[in-house]
This record gives sequence, C-alpha cells and structure tokens, in this order.
Amino acid sequence: MDDALTTYFAAWNEPDADQRRRLLERCVTDDAQRIIDAQNRHVMEGLDVAERIDDGRLQPILMFHGPLPAAE
Repeated sequence: MDDALTTYFAAWNEPDADQRRRLLERCVTDDAQRIIDAQNRHVMEGLDVAERIDDGRLQPILMFHGPLPAAE
C-alpha cells in the first residue's frame, strides 16, 4: 500500500482530532474530506472507493454508507 492510502487509513484510526486533520490534509483534497449521508449526517460505516489525481492524493472519494449486504 502506498503513502496516500496508508495515511488515509491512519487518519481515520487517529483519536486526536488535530492529528487526524493533519493526516487528512496530506492525503486528500479539501473537497474530499466530508463523510456524510444524504441528510448531511456524519456516518462512518460503509465502503469507500477513491481515485487519484496527478499529485497522488485521493479525489474523489465515493462513500457508500451503511452496512454492506450479506454475501449470498
């Protein structure tokens, strides 16, 4: 796994909000940092799909919120 992905996952496992923000600033663009649902509520469970821009950071990050369906 490369630095942008490692940093992204480290950020969401970081308990200190200031450090989490610094980590996110290193790996994603400003418009990719909100994790919300359709009602603008903070959501954490789901699946993330990301693309890279030319400098290696992640943008956009598509997040599918809520539990994933059970495998059949």
